[in-house]
Amino acid sequence: MRRLVLGAVVVAVALALPVPAAGAVPADGLVTTEVDGVTVTTTEPIETAEALAAFLLSATPKDVEVDVDTGGVVSVTERVVPTVTPFVTVSGACGAGDACLVSGSAPLTDYGFRGPAGTVTGSWPSRVRWRTGSRTAQAWYRHPQTSVTTSWGGVLGPNTQVTASVLVTAVRVTLY
Repeated sequence: MRRLVLGAVVVAVALALPVPAAGAVPADGLVTTEVDGVTVTTTEPIETAEALAAFLLSATPKDVEVDVDTGGVVSVTERVVPTVTPFVTVSGACGAGDACLVSGSAPLTDYGFRGPAGTVTGSWPSRVRWRTGSRTAQAWYRHPQTSVTTSWGGVLGPNTQVTASVLVTAVRVTLY
């Protein structure tokens, strides 16, 4: 009898819980879609074969599962770095030696990144240039048309400057 009551309570609670809407973003920040039979789990939804191909070629950390019989891709999962590691600080100006995301339009400010090592994520819109400063560093941006997150040139050594052909939204910076 006790099991029957417990089972009824579990069913009642399950029915009372809200069902997430299609495309809802889970707590881990990843969204799962399916593109041409491939299960894709990323921070930004990928919905076309072209976007999936671009993501597979990008420097974004990812895990790819293949079917051993065909060699075809079965699933792709973006490896998300921690939102903030405590060693990176962000300021509204680029100091000497700072890694820097440069604004492509006024009145937006440049953002400087400093600290011994680590990663910080955020949203820095209208960026035109990425500078590593005196650091080995890496930055990622969201493509303005496809929304695919892509590394801004990969891991780059000190005193490197990369200019984008269009304004992009930077989303992550890692200092090594």
